[in-house]
Amino acid sequence: MKVLRAIWSKLHIYVLWLLLSAIFWGWIFTLITDVPAEKRVTVYILAPACRETELDVELEKTMPEGLRQVRAHLFSYVIFQEDELLNADLYVIPASQAVQMPGSFRPLPADLAQGEGLLTVDGLVCGVPVEGAASHWVDYPPGETCYLFFGVNSVHMEDGAALAVAEEFLKLP
Repeated sequence: MKVLRAIWSKLHIYVLWLLLSAIFWGWIFTLITDVPAEKRVTVYILAPACRETELDVELEKTMPEGLRQVRAHLFSYVIFQEDELLNADLYVIPASQAVQMPGSFRPLPADLAQGEGLLTVDGLVCGVPVEGAASHWVDYPPGETCYLFFGVNSVHMEDGAALAVAEEFLKLP
């Protein structure tokens, strides 16, 4: 009985140490697993649902040399981190939403700027139709045509990594 009373009287100290330990190990885990933007291509998808982890794994199979990660996220992933969304490399967005985002996209690279069905936003040819690409992982909005765009702030346009990931995304069944 004395042992239980001794433990109970110091319970607040044990709980505090437990919380501090969880915060510390969470910070360590973040340091180990976080990848800087220069080593990661990020794809944001505006769709009802996406199996992000499975899509990441599929896109990483043909990941360009020099990258450590390819990450796909729904737009809802960045509710409070708008900066991440603004600095994404690629976007998959329905046409109705894309025309409301002028100035957010780069012109299509020459490799993708040829063909039919390209989307023009503010006089800039910047969207290529996905036509059900990666539909095993992405549940596209019904009745809407979605397009793939290159982010205006992408750090991977010059090194070609964003283009390589975009081409692989468009090939996925």
